[in-house]
Amino acid sequence: MTLIPAAPQWQGYRATADPKLLAALTPFRGHTPLWVVTSGEAGMRAQALGLAEALDTPYTEWVWPLAPPWRRWPACALLLTWLLRHALPRRRDTTPFATAWQTLCRYLEGPPQQAECASPHALDLPALHAWPQTDTPAPPRLIVACGRRVIAPVLWLKRAAPTRPKVIYVQDPRTLCAQFDLIVAPAHDPIRGANVVPTPFALHRITPERLAHAAAIWQPKWAPYPKPWWGLVVGGPSRSVQWDEALARTAIRAWLEQARAAGATLFATTARRTPAATRAWLAQSLAAICPGSPPPFTGEGENPYLAILALTVQRAITSDSVSMLSETLAAPGISVRLEVGTYRPRLQRFHRVWDQGAAPSADS
Repeated sequence: MTLIPAAPQWQGYRATADPKLLAALTPFRGHTPLWVVTSGEAGMRAQALGLAEALDTPYTEWVWPLAPPWRRWPACALLLTWLLRHALPRRRDTTPFATAWQTLCRYLEGPPQQAECASPHALDLPALHAWPQTDTPAPPRLIVACGRRVIAPVLWLKRAAPTRPKVIYVQDPRTLCAQFDLIVAPAHDPIRGANVVPTPFALHRITPERLAHAAAIWQPKWAPYPKPWWGLVVGGPSRSVQWDEALARTAIRAWLEQARAAGATLFATTARRTPAATRAWLAQSLAAICPGSPPPFTGEGENPYLAILALTVQRAITSDSVSMLSETLAAPGISVRLEVGTYRPRLQRFHRVWDQGAAPSADS
């Protein structure tokens, strides 16, 4: 079976609107300054910002790229090294925050990168700007972090800042778990504990407001195309999947043929990871099977990804990306995943949640 719809209870699911997560976030609301800290990867930024936006609190985003060799050190060893090298006073409020901040900056590859709150309508990640290392920001009272390379820095500030900030970590840190005030991890990760809130799917920044904004922009552009409108989102090879080009083409072709049988206009987009040969084949196949549909987005022009989520009644997504699959569920309509290869165990567990509607237990 190459086309697998999401279990009915997941259609419309959004992790940042999950009642269990919202209840767990209640004690952290209103803590300002709020910092969002990652090492800069787009997926980690999106998940951390999604959680910060769920807190409904103004935030400042930071990207802290650790310099070599520190970026290769285990977080627990790096944190211990810092604590031994830079002794903290018994009373943190007697030492200016500038001391802790400058200590942190010495371990970074270049100046910290900083951005203000993202637009409530834009899905694009906020533009980052270099922060002058001679300036000291106001210390945070709450930190939302994502990425194992920032574990040591944020736990350092948890000890060194006079504000004694709380720290929420997104994903499974795999180390120092008891040091975080809250961990929000996808259910297909094995971590469990008193300070852990598992979510069936990944955090993201798809919201009803962003979908409505995209719909208002793209509805007039798509008006000449007959309904129903269907969608297709194609990813590509990654560390989590051994991409099988033949299988991927079989699944995509099956979806195109279903769209043709339904008399649908099909809007398609690809990712940066999509192989060039796959993009070329998709353009040819879409023109041949659904000749009334526009050409797929292959990297030039404006990406209709958010419009596909907002305006299509059915959409198919290749099964290589936890983020894309999680995002599509937040949109109205029916979501279907396409089989494209052989998956690592972690991604297989995620697919079982999608297919069966039950989150795995800690030992599954």
